[in-house]
Amino acid sequence: MKSLREQIENRCVHFSGVMNDCCEAGIKYAEVRVDRPYKFPCLKQGGQCLRSQFPSPAEVAVKVGEIEGSGLKTLIALSKIQEHYRQTKQERGFVKCDCGG
Repeated sequence: MKSLREQIENRCVHFSGVMNDCCEAGIKYAEVRVDRPYKFPCLKQGGQCLRSQFPSPAEVAVKVGEIEGSGLKTLIALSKIQEHYRQTKQERGFVKCDCGG
């Protein structure tokens, strides 16, 4: 399995997901995919695309930081919710969280 950093650095900035017909640059995935199982140049798996553009190391570091920070905020929120439930046994409601969420 690829690390988060590898996943981000190996994905074209125009990639919108193969569930769409084309990427954000207007390139049709069906025109650039290779063979079966399909390989896409936008994921550095093979093939060529004239519009492919990959994030710089600095952009990758920022994105990794954002995702990891979001995960940490989620864990903090979950901890607060569990603590609140243990004290009150309330299954519904709102809890003010220190994480900013």
